[in-house]
Amino acid sequence: MKKIILLIILFIPINIFALETPELNSNKFIIYDVTSKEVLNEFKAYENTSIASLTKIMTTITAIEKINNLEKSITITSEMLKDIYWNASLAGLKVGDTLTYKDLLYASILPSGADATHALAYSLSGNIDNFLIEMNNLAKHIGLENTNFSNVIGLDNKDNYSTLYDIAKLLSYALENETFKEIYTAKDFTLSNNLEVKSTLLLFNKSMNLDISRIIGSKTGHTNNAGYCLSSLIKSNNHDIIIITGGASKINNNYYHLIDTINLIEYTDKLLEEKDEKKKLEEEALIKIKEQEKIKQKELIKIEKNRIYVNRTLIIGSVFIFCLVIINACKPKKKKVRK
Repeated sequence: MKKIILLIILFIPINIFALETPELNSNKFIIYDVTSKEVLNEFKAYENTSIASLTKIMTTITAIEKINNLEKSITITSEMLKDIYWNASLAGLKVGDTLTYKDLLYASILPSGADATHALAYSLSGNIDNFLIEMNNLAKHIGLENTNFSNVIGLDNKDNYSTLYDIAKLLSYALENETFKEIYTAKDFTLSNNLEVKSTLLLFNKSMNLDISRIIGSKTGHTNNAGYCLSSLIKSNNHDIIIITGGASKINNNYYHLIDTINLIEYTDKLLEEKDEKKKLEEEALIKIKEQEKIKQKELIKIEKNRIYVNRTLIIGSVFIFCLVIINACKPKKKKVRK
């Protein structure tokens, strides 16, 4: 029965794998279906790589899980800002600013503020090293098998690495937290000191003016080793989808991590449409097989009934003949009269 079903499914005239992946500038990508917990497509998503500011996804969710009161105020100190790399993205925090933990979380994700991530690490764990221990512990808890963090910002370092698959798992985990999801899907936010922070996605799209309405939430990243990276949350065919690109270039003010993501969104729509169509045809094929099985079962029952009827008829006939033989055998024989 299973072999018959398999053969029918194999001959269904829809081949999800025939859909060609769009040509990309990014040297790696992954499309992860959060709804079904499966990888829809990927390229080099299991290779260790620099992840730039995608690191801040882990920094932020680690902080959120340690914070008891999002509205608690924190004063920015010189210690928090002293060791930040000169070329790092900043939210614009100043020594003496009084901000809430909620402010620091938004400032970490939206403008990718290294000053905000340092402030979170110092205020929650006392120093960067202690906070990194907690980030790596959480990575193990989630099951990120090829990930390690050596800084909270995402600077290029041989000990700060992951894979796009692990980052997809991390983001899927983080999005289950309502606070993180609210921050990740925001486009702008005004901090307690009246400083407005905006998503770096808007900055990258400023010169291109692409339609980014399908991107529900995002986190960008860029270093020399990682290239331009982008993690995105989208909705496609009622599925929550994570798309992550890495190793993209900037050419003539065109940022290809964003261009590639938009192309992959369109590709994902087609991919899921074909997948749903194949599933529909498989279900229809199974229904037909079940109907045929029912018809076959009815025929077998009919044949069995006929067999039983014939056997009964034969038995009754045999018994009848046997009885006649017995009766004839029991009849007294007539004596012959001599003439």
